[in-house]
Amino acid sequence: DAYSLNLYHTIDAQKKNVVGIQKSELKFNDFLWYLNEKDGRDNKIVFDKQFKNFNIEDIILSHDNQKVRLYGLLNGKTNKDLNLSFNEVQLDRLLPRLDKFKINGSLNGEVNLKQINAIYQPTSTLKIDDLKLNDVALGKMNLDIRGDQSFQKFYLNSTIENDNVAAFEAEGNIEIVDQKTKLDLNFNFEKFNLGILASLGAGVISDIHGFASGR
Repeated sequence: DAYSLNLYHTIDAQKKNVVGIQKSELKFNDFLWYLNEKDGRDNKIVFDKQFKNFNIEDIILSHDNQKVRLYGLLNGKTNKDLNLSFNEVQLDRLLPRLDKFKINGSLNGEVNLKQINAIYQPTSTLKIDDLKLNDVALGKMNLDIRGDQSFQKFYLNSTIENDNVAAFEAEGNIEIVDQKTKLDLNFNFEKFNLGILASLGAGVISDIHGFASGR
């Protein structure tokens, strides 16, 4: 991986600090990505002299027709509204490469985090089309996560659909209690392809084939 970042700093008319990103290059997995590819006037962070209030104005990472966009507000330590969106992002062109775990697919959706004083509103709605794990085609994955107001408990609902059939479903709660993670999840499999486990079991269990159904 390689990076060539072009940054600038100035003071605006309201005497706020502005740190901006001019067109910059980043290389992931031998693919060239850009920050502020169109060299526009956004792609900047505006903040006050006390470093308490931040306005993130459309920081965009792009490659071909793929985009990752970050924007939002930070007001002090207890108020925030942050948004991260994905548009047609090919996972193999952005995620780190692992020896025994290969993932492909087109990611779309948003991750949001809102906080007003002690009340949190975290949500995530993601979709991966043409999902493949270890070169095994699985279909379309939907992942919805909603957190409670304390930011300690999260409700998860996820499905993987292949030929309009839900081959995998997961629904339930993930909770953090005393710095430990508690899972209360229900899983449902319907002719779920076990071929994805073949490379994970290399050296211990290999040549894994078949389909799983059940709860």
